[in-house]
Amino acid sequence: MRHVAAAELDRPLHACRTVFASPDLRAAQVSLAVSKTVDIAQLVGLSAYLYDTDGVGAVAAYGVVRAVAPAVGVPLLTATATPLRPGRLLTGLGAAAATAATGITLAVGLGGSLIAVIALAGVVHVLLGAHRPVASALVPTLVRTPEELLAGNAAAALLDGAAFLAGPLAAGLLVGAYGPAAVLYATAIMLSAATFAGTRLAALPGAGPVRTGAGRATAARAFLGTPEVRVITLLVSAQTFVRGALNVVVVVFAVEVTGFEGGAGLLLAAVGVGALAGLPLAYARTGRRLHGALGLGLVLWGLPVALASVAPNLVVLLLLFAVIGLGNDLVDLGAFSALPRAVPERVLPQVLGLFEAVLQLGTAIGAACAGLLLAIADPRVALLATGSVLPIVALIAARRLRSFDLRLCWRDYAIDRLRRQPGFASMGVPELDEIWGSVPHVAGDGRRHADGTPTRSTR
Repeated sequence: MRHVAAAELDRPLHACRTVFASPDLRAAQVSLAVSKTVDIAQLVGLSAYLYDTDGVGAVAAYGVVRAVAPAVGVPLLTATATPLRPGRLLTGLGAAAATAATGITLAVGLGGSLIAVIALAGVVHVLLGAHRPVASALVPTLVRTPEELLAGNAAAALLDGAAFLAGPLAAGLLVGAYGPAAVLYATAIMLSAATFAGTRLAALPGAGPVRTGAGRATAARAFLGTPEVRVITLLVSAQTFVRGALNVVVVVFAVEVTGFEGGAGLLLAAVGVGALAGLPLAYARTGRRLHGALGLGLVLWGLPVALASVAPNLVVLLLLFAVIGLGNDLVDLGAFSALPRAVPERVLPQVLGLFEAVLQLGTAIGAACAGLLLAIADPRVALLATGSVLPIVALIAARRLRSFDLRLCWRDYAIDRLRRQPGFASMGVPELDEIWGSVPHVAGDGRRHADGTPTRSTR
């Protein structure tokens, strides 16, 4: 038993070492982290510039474009770029985003029209929004085991938390010291540097996405017809719905509780701190129970929001919002590790593009519903109603999530056995998943014997 426990502990540790030692994985993760940092920094810098130039109306117009453009543009972009492999596409996205960001700086510096600035910003946010589905499709092709896939997503979550803190902090300092234009210049430089550093990704081998309109239809069928994808999409879009609502409700709520306008910033910063501090715990908890981690993450995302409505002071509020960060880690680790296992590699970028669009739509609907709710209810009531959504959704989906994990547990065991055979040891997770799915196999019930092997179903 001690030997089995030591082996189970060594697997994730070895996976983490592999991820951080791989130049290709590092390049993919850095590209994604820079895109997220720039996305948040652009929000701060452009909002400040537009407010100084044309007031609240320009900021509102930018907010609409920033929400709608990725929801429409990301799936169209990933579908249109089907002839490109994920590595080449990720490099191209970085170069295009750097070019568009440079265009914004020129428009601002030359006193261009606000319409041009906002339109270019919409292009930038589409390109940055496409980074996550493309990078999430690329990472499975660079790893060999499910543990390494989870470790790659954990690294992405770590950098995501850092970006959530560094992006607004750096942008705020630059705005205060040099003005909004300095943020726009800095983001263009960051994107250019990250693209240059990640050019190695363009030469990566791997299964190319499908090239035809029929292939895009196949991707749509995989998105709509795969049970795991449907359930994960519904659950994570519920989480982004609550996130969008929280972004609105927390502004009013924080002012009432803390007495100053910066209270919302403190609470949202606590989410970032909780995400960074809780990542090791989330990684250890997830293991191979990806769907169970997603369900638990939803509970830890929603329950603190509901409890915040009756929190007695700011300290308790900060602790509750830090727990949201842990829940966010679990949701991301579970969802973005499970989706690549559910659909074929050749259509994964398109499926993840559709997934990203639904998440963006959930955020927009959540923000709109929060505005309506605040018009008829007290902020504390709005917070309680918003936070109650996710625990209820997780409870409803618990049985389905458990069944997905049981099947995935048996698949991982079968793939471990397959990798021991000559000719299969060097294959990655996507290839072995497809081989496993193409041959007859015995279903498992997900339980394990004392030696770590799963039991076969007797039903």
